[in-house]
Formats: sequence, C-alpha cells, structure tokens
Amino acid sequence: MMKLLNIVLALVVCISITSCGSTQNAAVDSASAAKLDSVINKKEFRIDCQWAMPTISSSMMRVANSGLIPPGNNVQRIDIIDDGAFIQIKGDSAKADLPFFGERQMGGGYNTEGEGIKFNNKITDLEIEYLDKKKHHRITFSTNNSTETFDVTLMVFLNGKTSVSVNSSERDFITYDGMLKELPKKE
Repeated sequence: MMKLLNIVLALVVCISITSCGSTQNAAVDSASAAKLDSVINKKEFRIDCQWAMPTISSSMMRVANSGLIPPGNNVQRIDIIDDGAFIQIKGDSAKADLPFFGERQMGGGYNTEGEGIKFNNKITDLEIEYLDKKKHHRITFSTNNSTETFDVTLMVFLNGKTSVSVNSSERDFITYDGMLKELPKKE
C-alpha cells in the first residue's frame, strides 16, 4: 500500500512539474509577437503599473515594523493597482506618474513635483533591443523633471508583462511590475 501511495505521489508531482513547465514555455504566436514588436518600435505605448518593489533599507524596514504598510503588502512588494500609476512613451517623449516608496537622498525643496516620480519631458539616450536569449525587449532612456534626472529601464516580455526600473538622481532605486498596452489611435 505504501509503495502504491509513493507511486501516485510521484506521478502527481511529475504532472504538476510538466504542466507548469508547459505553461511557462508556451510559445507566443507569431502574430502577437509581431504586434508587440510593432507597438514598441512605433514608440507609442503605456505601461499600467500594478506593483512597486522599493529598495530595502533600514528606514524601509522601520516603516514595515511600524505597521504602516497595508495588509496584503510587505516592504518588498506594494500593491499600486488602484493608484493609476503609469509610464507612457510617445515618440521622443516620456510621461510618468509613479508612487515612490523609499528614501530621498537629496532634496530639491518640499513637494516641488509631488511625492511620487513624475516627469513629462523629452527622452535622451533611447535604446530599444530585443534580447533573443531572454525572450524580451529592453528599452532604456533618460529623462528629467525640474529637480531630478531619471534613468529608466523597461523590460517587456512577450506576454505584455513589464518590469520598469527607475534610477533617480535623488532617490533610492525602485522597480514596478505592470502590463503594456498600445496607445489608442487618433481618429
């Protein structure tokens, strides 16, 4: 009886691993991949951010220990789905309104641009590349607002999921997860 139970358990584990692997490695059809390439290369898209992952510092740990982080969140991953957080690329300009969690290292005055990461400006040093080995697009650029500069890296995966990393001249590094969508066409 014990031998039969071990065989059944091994079979369940094998099926679970196989099914997870097949969904993880499921090929994105070529039409979807071509559409994603087109949207990215046209430089007309928006990323709606759903999660913020701040840099873990002693100050952030103190915030976590104080109970200020809402239930369902932790200091490593904060739900921002309902915050309207986004980053948008349109031609040679970028616009963002992202909440910020972490430490500000230098100050440019209080609340000059709001608490979050906000910019609406031309971009420089734009690079777009498809990393075939990793199966995702990497887009990097720099931009600024009136008080700070930002180096931004966007990773866009074939299923439309994204990772947005922002390195600021005045704040700790932060990453956001989200979904890419094409900007609506003007009629």
